[in-house]
Amino acid sequence: MALRVSARAMVFSYHRPMGCLPIPLFALIGFGIGYLVDSRTGSVWGGGIGLVIGLVLMVVVFRAMRKANR
Repeated sequence: MALRVSARAMVFSYHRPMGCLPIPLFALIGFGIGYLVDSRTGSVWGGGIGLVIGLVLMVVVFRAMRKANR
């Protein structure tokens, strides 16, 4: 979290990148869907697939953020 202070107006703005958020979200969603489909075995597979999807989306979000800052 970076705090930026303007000297004129003393305006505080917080810059919080959310690049890693897809990882836990998709892992938990995959775990839940897998558990509903095939109990414990499905939850492991669903969590793994959700983790991979989250990692891919994290890369996509990071690239979009870097492109927006140019």
